[in-house]
Amino acid sequence: PNPPRAHHTEVAPDTPELILIYAAPEARGRGLGSALVRSVEHRLRHLNVTQYQVRTVADPSNRALAFYQALGFTPAGTAFKQGRFFQVFTRTLDAA
Repeated sequence: PNPPRAHHTEVAPDTPELILIYAAPEARGRGLGSALVRSVEHRLRHLNVTQYQVRTVADPSNRALAFYQALGFTPAGTAFKQGRFFQVFTRTLDAA
């Protein structure tokens, strides 16, 4: 069967993407993920990047969905890649 055609995002194709952040289960809930995102954003601001994106598996049990929303990311559509649906989020950065 053909994969679903459920690729719809409002993100420009050249928008930088944060590919992956991960904390070991025993380290979760301690602010490590938020600190990693802040560090990435600090670097992006110095590169004059004003917006970037993240993708995470679109599954209600995926804790990353709430994590990104709590950090102020905006849902920007869905993507279907490698046989899975992903929620795409963007975040607009203030100037450095």
